[in-house]
Amino acid sequence: MVANMSGCSTESTEMIRDCMKNLDLQKIVELAQIVELRYPLTIDGLFLTKSVDEVFRNHEIINVPFMTGVNRDEGGWFLAKFYSPPNWTEGMTLEEVKSSLSLLYPDPLDVALNLIIDEYTGKSEDPHKLRKAYTDLLGDFLFNFPVQKSINAHKDSGAPVYFYEYNFVPQMLKETRPDFVGADHADDLFTVFGFCFTTHVKLNGRCMV
Repeated sequence: MVANMSGCSTESTEMIRDCMKNLDLQKIVELAQIVELRYPLTIDGLFLTKSVDEVFRNHEIINVPFMTGVNRDEGGWFLAKFYSPPNWTEGMTLEEVKSSLSLLYPDPLDVALNLIIDEYTGKSEDPHKLRKAYTDLLGDFLFNFPVQKSINAHKDSGAPVYFYEYNFVPQMLKETRPDFVGADHADDLFTVFGFCFTTHVKLNGRCMV
């Protein structure tokens, strides 16, 4: 929505739809091979002519209905298990929380980091509360805050915005994760792609029902 690479007219949602349906697929493949267009985002003057923040500030977003959402427990398991110390599921110390959050704040002495941790933990020393604060921080910084920022930008630009919070935890996943994990990042994909309506898809030897 912030890129102008498609070459499609943005006068109406119908014109965008019809144009996108008839784009040359080879052109899209060629674009995907340009290193400068891969993550992290690069302002190359062609695909992105300005930073996303600037586009948001100037309300230069394509004004079409925008739907987005988050899962209730975005940082609860999928990401946390990769960045956390051993046995983190049993509880965490304050130092473990700070060390694990180096993903977001490389400097453990950063004043802002300590203020943020205090806000989330309430200065508690309880290992379970610290673990919860840690997973909440992961979810907020990596997903919830960026989503809210996008929502605000589209709303301020006058575009209709539809937001959802996904709370359902697939039964199959409940059996493989600690009981403190709620609707984690990517749990919604089972519903998005219709797995919840099938009786014959098998994942890790388990049937989706």
